[in-house]
This record gives sequence, C-alpha cells and structure tokens, in this order.
Amino acid sequence: MQRLYTVQSSVFERLIEGLIVVGVDPDTLLREFAIDRKLVDDPEARIPFRKYVAMFEAAAQRSGDDCFGLHLGAKAEPRMFDVLGYAVMSCPTLEAALRTACRYTRVLYDDEMRLVVEDDVAHLMFWTTDPYASSYRQATEDKGAHLFQVVRTIASSEWHPLEVRFEHPAPDNVQEHRRVFGGPVLFDQEYNVLTFDAGLLGDRLATADERLLCIMIRVIERTLRELPDPDKLLHKVRQLVVNNLPHGKISSADIAQKLGMSPRTLQRRFAEHGMTYRGLLNQTRHALSLRYLRQSRLTISETAFLLGYTDVSAFSRAFVRWTGLAPSEYRGTKVS
Repeated sequence: MQRLYTVQSSVFERLIEGLIVVGVDPDTLLREFAIDRKLVDDPEARIPFRKYVAMFEAAAQRSGDDCFGLHLGAKAEPRMFDVLGYAVMSCPTLEAALRTACRYTRVLYDDEMRLVVEDDVAHLMFWTTDPYASSYRQATEDKGAHLFQVVRTIASSEWHPLEVRFEHPAPDNVQEHRRVFGGPVLFDQEYNVLTFDAGLLGDRLATADERLLCIMIRVIERTLRELPDPDKLLHKVRQLVVNNLPHGKISSADIAQKLGMSPRTLQRRFAEHGMTYRGLLNQTRHALSLRYLRQSRLTISETAFLLGYTDVSAFSRAFVRWTGLAPSEYRGTKVS
C-alpha cells in the first residue's frame, strides 16, 4: 500500500498565477491532469504531489521557459505560503524562522527540510519524499529559489548562499541559475541544499511578532492533527530499512530488535495494515531505485550496493519485475 503524498491546494495559487503570466491556460492543464478547479479554490483541500510536480514540468514545456520553476520561485514572498509563511515572518530570529519552516513544512508540502549547522556554515537541506514522482526538476528548482527569496525577504543582513546544490542533472544552460542565486550552483549532487554563513542565523527579524507566532503555530498544529497521518511504526521501519540497506540485508528480526519488540508483534502490526515486511522491503527498494537511477553520479553497481544487493544481476532482475525495464533502459528514458 503506497502512501499518497499531497500538497495543500493553496500552494497551487502561485503555480496558477505563474501559468497565467507565461501565457499558459491553467484550466487546460488542470483538466489534463484531472484536477478539479473546485479543489484548487478550496484552501483546505489536498492535491496529489505527483500531479503538482507534473504540472510544473508541463508548464516549462508549454511556456518554452526551461527555467519556469526557477523563475517562479524567484518571485516568491513569505505571505504566499499561507499560515506557515506568516509563522516564519513572526519568528524572532532567522534560525527560529528556518527551524519553524523545517518542522512544519508538511502543512503545505509532503516533503522534508532540515537545517544543519557545522561550525561557521549552515546547510538548509530539502528533498522530495514521494519517490514515485517521475520528474521533479522544475518543482525542486522552484523550492530552492523560493526558499532563497523568502530568506532574502526576512533577513536583516544581505543574504546570499555560499553554494547551491541540486540532486538532478544540470540543464543545458546553468547561467540563469547562477544569476538568480548570485553564486555557484552545482548539480547531480547527493542533496538539494542552500549553504550559507551560519553567522546570519542570529539575525533579528523586523517582522517578529510573538503573539502572532503563537496563533499561527496553534493553527498549524490543528491542521496537522487533521491530516491523514501515515502509521508511525511503518515510517520508522522504512527509515531503518533505508539506513541499513547499504550495510547488507536486514531481516524482520533485526528490525523488531531495533524497535524493542518481538518478531511476532512486528508481524501482527504489519498485518493490521494489510502488509508484510517483505512487501515493505521491496516497496522501499523499488522507490529508492527510482530515485538513485535519476542521479547520474551513481553507477548502477553503486545503486545495487546502496539497496543491499550483493550483485548487480540480482538488482537488475528485481528492477525488471518492478518496472518491466532494465535499470539502464529506465535511466535512458529519464529526462532531467
């Protein structure tokens, strides 16, 4: 049973406005992707993440702007991001704002963000959690550019990343990316990340408002409680599988031990969800394989190793079962 990843419909407003600016009829695209316009107009509705990223790719193709996502993100303002935008603006410092954005990103997107500080350098990392989204370059560049633009808007100091990294391969022309971010941009990297001077984290925000922040957090917390929440145990198991696959095959007994329960109890919990451990293991490997094969920096042998296979042929046979294609054939069909 695959989890359905979603975005809040209000997030679509920026995309709809961006389509209109570049002369693409949004209603035509919504019909093509079977998205009811009433859902987009309902601020409480959720729309499948895969359709969201697919519309970004279609927008780039229809508009003739290969940097559609990048340009849309560069026009972003904090207020465009609903309650989370107002919460971020109301924080006392830039660090508090970024940690709030990381903690509550799911209220808008089913993705993940993390702020990592290493000595005098800070890394704002972000990644797509839906591994089955077949193409994600435009939405990812929108995310990177709008994070950059939001920080520039709220920071009291002049803010430019020291470096920007993207997971996806480089497009034909990267000059526009360097212009937008004002610094070096690298592609085909392990993570999507904005790297900047950690000293800026202490910046006091001119828009800080403790009372408004408390109100916004209460609204966000209530909204998150009302969202369908994937079972926490299954999430923990997936994380353990992902973390341990490169070290070799991990059994259900190993997982049960790490979770502090008996193998029989773990088996029963899986049965409650109509799943088995083997099914979850294969599902996780399948999802990760799609993600890894999109990264040209990883060879097929390295992908097999990261997925816990002892040889490439075993991985190739499994991948053919999942997709009907050999890994090399799948990689050849993917366009950044």
